[in-house]
Amino acid sequence: MTPTGSSFQHEVEIQREADTLSHEHVCIDSALVNAVILAYQKVLYKVLGSSAIAYTQILISELGDLLSKLLESKLINNLEESLDGHDGTLGPSLTNILKKLGVAKEAKVVKESDKEIVIEIHGSVFDPAYKILKQEGIPITLSPEAFLIASLIRTWLRRRGTGDERVDVRCELQDGVLRIRVKRIGNLH
Repeated sequence: MTPTGSSFQHEVEIQREADTLSHEHVCIDSALVNAVILAYQKVLYKVLGSSAIAYTQILISELGDLLSKLLESKLINNLEESLDGHDGTLGPSLTNILKKLGVAKEAKVVKESDKEIVIEIHGSVFDPAYKILKQEGIPITLSPEAFLIASLIRTWLRRRGTGDERVDVRCELQDGVLRIRVKRIGNLH
């Protein structure tokens, strides 16, 4: 669903196949989603410590595979078309997707090259979780926006390359702005 009015109330819509042709829509309140992400981040940091960052590559791979399947089954409407727009540059498409999904009030590309893209996000639906993590001194290693962006970039690269392209993602929160940096790091072989 999209944000409504000035309250900017976010809901995360999960779409799952009920039968072969019909879909059931389930809406989850953003507070619940933030609580799940917050708890997961805290446990991940407690278990893995600073090496929690290494965990991101596996999660990007899994999410990328899931997104590919969703794209093929057309559960994410017009996502593939959105990624193919803007004269071959990916950044504007990604920022539009984040806004369209209601993940961010504002998202902008601050750098884009063949090897790297940097996106800044203002007004994320996940801001409440980030504030709590910061108060508790836990670094943000799990950003849903970063994983979504990295997975979409990975999927986009794989459709245009050899099929085994990889990316590295880093995110940091400074003054309420989430900065996501995704670098292409090569192929598996």
